[in-house]
Amino acid sequence: MRKTIDTLIRYGLIVDGTGAEPFEGDLSISGDRIVSVVKSGSEKKLQSGLNAKRIIDAQGLIVCPGFIDTHAHSDFTLLADPRAEGKVYQGITAEINGNCGMSAAPLYGSALERREEDLRELGIRERWATFGEYFGLLEKRGIALNFLTLAGHGNIRACVMGYENRKPTKREERKMCDLVAQSVDEGAIGLSTGLIYPPGIYSETEELIALARTLSSARKDSSTAARGRSRMSR
Repeated sequence: MRKTIDTLIRYGLIVDGTGAEPFEGDLSISGDRIVSVVKSGSEKKLQSGLNAKRIIDAQGLIVCPGFIDTHAHSDFTLLADPRAEGKVYQGITAEINGNCGMSAAPLYGSALERREEDLRELGIRERWATFGEYFGLLEKRGIALNFLTLAGHGNIRACVMGYENRKPTKREERKMCDLVAQSVDEGAIGLSTGLIYPPGIYSETEELIALARTLSSARKDSSTAARGRSRMSR
C-alpha cells in the first residue's frame, strides 16, 4: 500500500545543514515534518512507496533548512504583520529578538511611554506589561516565524527608574533583578544590553553584574523546572 504524504519536493539541490556536500535529490513532507530525504538515483524506489498530494519541481533551486536571524528587531512589527513576508521570502524561519537592550517586555512606565509612538504608527492597539502577556498576543496572531527573545536591559531599567542618569538605589536594583527573573520565568532566553543607548549608557558595571548573576540563577532554576516537567510528563 502506497503511503500518502502532503508534499514532495523533487530534483532540488539539497543542502542539509550538516556540513556535507550538497546533493540532488527529493524531499518528502507530511504535516510539519520531513519524512524522507532521498538522493537522485533512488527516486523510483521513493515514488513506488509514496503518493504525494502536491509535487514541487525544484530543479535548479536549492532546498535547505530555514535560516536563523540572530539579531532581529521584529518585536513590534510581528504584531503588526504576523506574516513576516520580508523575512520568510529570504528563507528566514526563526528569529532572536530583544537585542541591543530593547525588547517587547517588560513594558510599562517610562519604557512604554517611549514606545507609544511606535505602537501607534504600527496600528497596535493592545498594551502589555510582561512577556507572558506579550507571548499571549503573538500566539493569538499566529506568527509565521519561530520566535525567541532576550529581555532588554534598557527596558528593565526604564521600567524601574526611567531614563535618569544615575545609579539605581538598592531597592531599584532589587526590582530590576526581579524583572530579569520574571522575564526568564515567562520565556525570555537571556538578557541583552545596549550600552551606547539610553538608558543603558547610564549604567555602571556593578549594576550589570547584579543582573547577570540574577540571570544565571534564573536560568538554572528554569532548567531545573523544565527537567521536572519533563519527568512528570513521562
